[in-house]
Amino acid sequence: MRSIWIIEDDAKIGKLLSTYLSGFGFQIQLRTGVSPESWAAFFDELKNAAPSLLVIDIMLPGLDGLEICRRIRKSSQFPVILLTARGELPDRVAGLEVGADDYLSKPFEPRELVARIEAVLRRTEKSASAGDSSGIEIIGPFTWSRSKMEVTLNGKAIELTSGEYDLLACLMSDPGKVFSRDELMDRLKGQDFESFDRSIDIAVSRIRQKLGDDPKTSKLIKTIRGKGYVLLKP
Repeated sequence: MRSIWIIEDDAKIGKLLSTYLSGFGFQIQLRTGVSPESWAAFFDELKNAAPSLLVIDIMLPGLDGLEICRRIRKSSQFPVILLTARGELPDRVAGLEVGADDYLSKPFEPRELVARIEAVLRRTEKSASAGDSSGIEIIGPFTWSRSKMEVTLNGKAIELTSGEYDLLACLMSDPGKVFSRDELMDRLKGQDFESFDRSIDIAVSRIRQKLGDDPKTSKLIKTIRGKGYVLLKP
């Protein structure tokens, strides 16, 4: 059974979400009334529990949802959906910049949250189970294992979210080809990259950071002004 952790400061909302999501076959762990002193224990427990997905409210005491997501991304790639009463574009940008897989503004219909959870899990599970007869492929400094959803750079494993992996895999599928933002969004249809125009740019920026690829002197992913992005040929 897929496990969902809900971290919500409002006990009433948390209980309603927990009951509703349980009706769709999810195993729910609800965390409400969190305090600044409880976060260390939370991260320790998270390391051992390995939930399928986390739903995190941004407005929390001690650490907000953005900081929690940022800390999670330092050591793991659990799918994360952020909930917030603030739906402005800068907040959505901040959510993707810290590595959230999706972002939902309050108030929302619970059924929409279920749909987004299913979409994120479907993408994650599909990527994790995808096989390829070619096995491991070497592209310049990259080693790409499609069957294991792994990318290494100069022998070092790169920790990517499922969305980041799919975007990098798209660029790696045809080194030297310039992919426009529209083409990338079309290939990654149904993912959070369709949320707004800048989402592709944010995802590429996060991938570059993980690759240690300075956009000003890029040797891996180059921006072609007015056209899109290209993975440079080795």
